[in-house]
Amino acid sequence: MTIACILFDCDGTLVDSEMLASRAYQQLFSQFGVELDTQQVHDRYKGMKVYDILASLAATHSVLPSPHELEPAFRENLTRLMEEELTVIDGVEELISSIAVPIGVVSNGPREKIQHSMRLTGLDRWFGEHLYSAFDYQCWKPDPLLLIKACEALNVAPADTILVDDSVSGVLAGINAGMKVWYFAEIPDPGLARRPEVHVFTKMSELPDLWRSAGMDVVK
Repeated sequence: MTIACILFDCDGTLVDSEMLASRAYQQLFSQFGVELDTQQVHDRYKGMKVYDILASLAATHSVLPSPHELEPAFRENLTRLMEEELTVIDGVEELISSIAVPIGVVSNGPREKIQHSMRLTGLDRWFGEHLYSAFDYQCWKPDPLLLIKACEALNVAPADTILVDDSVSGVLAGINAGMKVWYFAEIPDPGLARRPEVHVFTKMSELPDLWRSAGMDVVK
């Protein structure tokens, strides 16, 4: 099976930032007397656009500032937490160093945040400038356009591309783009896990053997 490229989501797939984001929301809303449960925030909003998360939380808890007004403080909180605590997902470095085809990052986050995550963790040495942000195209997963644009930039066909993503929105985007989707999840969405084009896995170290078993010649 011909595979020309592998695209990775960033947060929760390459870097362990999802709970840091939940804590950044918690810190922000505590200023308004709202105590958020970080696990509940993570479970409910994983993979969603920050603006939409802020809008939902503000409406739920009757917080008056608009999402546009709240977002800079959230970003500031998250940047500080990332600089103090951001780590690479276990097994990622070994995995990407073994890959023999072009790779890229596709994220709903701003380009500056993706770049910062790459630099903080040292992953920039593998991905270089192959970083694709939803903000650059004004389309956010589950819209498949971000993934399609990344494929165009890399001069590959979506059908010849693997997507590795940990979120429902990302998996849906990959399905809608016609990609081979590898869903990184301990507890996957049951409906998505049953889709024939979706492959569920729980550890990055599993992927080389899983790809070989699927006839995908992508590792050295």
